[in-house]
Amino acid sequence: PTRRSSDLEQLPAWLRRWVFDLADHDAYLAQLGEARLARLQRRRPAVQRRRSAEDGSPPSANETLMTLAMREVIRLIRADGHDVLLVGAGLSEAPAMAARQVLRQDGIDVSLAMGHGFFGFEPAPGQSEPDGDSALMSADATEIYGVVLGGTRQHGLAILGAAQVDRCGNTNSTVVNGNLITGSGGSNDAASVCDTIVVTRMSKRKLVAQVEFVTCPGTRLRAVVTDKGVFRKTRGDVPLQLCAYLADDATSADDAIAEIRSSCGWDLEIGADLERVPAANGPELSLIRWLMPDRYRR
Repeated sequence: PTRRSSDLEQLPAWLRRWVFDLADHDAYLAQLGEARLARLQRRRPAVQRRRSAEDGSPPSANETLMTLAMREVIRLIRADGHDVLLVGAGLSEAPAMAARQVLRQDGIDVSLAMGHGFFGFEPAPGQSEPDGDSALMSADATEIYGVVLGGTRQHGLAILGAAQVDRCGNTNSTVVNGNLITGSGGSNDAASVCDTIVVTRMSKRKLVAQVEFVTCPGTRLRAVVTDKGVFRKTRGDVPLQLCAYLADDATSADDAIAEIRSSCGWDLEIGADLERVPAANGPELSLIRWLMPDRYRR
């Protein structure tokens, strides 16, 4: 389909064969053929050999970011009792699933959801897509955003990525430097109805004083997690404050905060309960590495 869609001469014929000229779903299955259907039904994501924390390698910037994000998800769910966790794409996938594993061990049940329709699924280690066969429900975006996350309960937590985030938690994944990028997807639907965590690498390019375009309002944003520290805010149009910073034993608090300040696009505000947090420990790193796709190992 991808090759056909990029070839404007072949695309109409492909659409007629696989979409417009088919009377119903049974006709589609007949055209697909029993042999190909059987191959698709047998297909499972190949479980990659997971790298262990015991190999002696230190955590990468992405692994550090994911560990801090996992801790923040756990903190918010324990504090506020969220029972649905929406898993965004990219760097937010592994920490969401890792947090769910930790919470389950502590007897806290949280259902994972994805915007395209899976609900109550199990992770597929090393893969971006979950184990769809394990899902309690396979619906669509309307059901997930409109009922599971929206509806009357609105007791979910979303962990999302963004190209930019500003001091009040507004995010931008639509236009950067005048160029159209990915757009909202389902992020605005999620950020408008449930508490949100944004996961992003620390830089002035990412953390800006004011976003160029508001893809998602920051009114329900609760935290921005970076590989250097964690910013938090209460609900509403209030500024983010630095509430946790990462530093090794050889780095002073002043030096760590100065580095964060130099990488932040707004005047840094320090939270009253600022805490120093440790680097990923062995069990945390093993869990993240077991879950994360290899393309994020840097």
